[in-house]
Amino acid sequence: MPSRRATVKSLAKINLDLRVLNKNPDGFHELRTVFQTISLADTIDIEYEAARRTEITIDDPLAIADNLILKAARAVLDALKIHARVHFRLRKRIPWAAGWAADRPTRRRF
Repeated sequence: MPSRRATVKSLAKINLDLRVLNKNPDGFHELRTVFQTISLADTIDIEYEAARRTEITIDDPLAIADNLILKAARAVLDALKIHARVHFRLRKRIPWAAGWAADRPTRRRF
């Protein structure tokens, strides 16, 4: 099977309202929030090819630990019970960890 390619935008969002609710057993609080997307966006290039073994890689200039793109790709392949070579190229435009809900390190315990 030949490789397939796609390019998607991941829009930035601003938080219009945030309410901290009940504390969960994992130590985090339940949140109720209202987001609005804005035109600022990261771009994600994706290349997919069926394979005998799963291999997921990313070109990420920031080398973000526990990158959510990689976690999501692994979860999708596992849920579909398929193996593939998937390569991502992340082109960042949204400032990382600058209050833009960038990735896991921005989550806080209340």
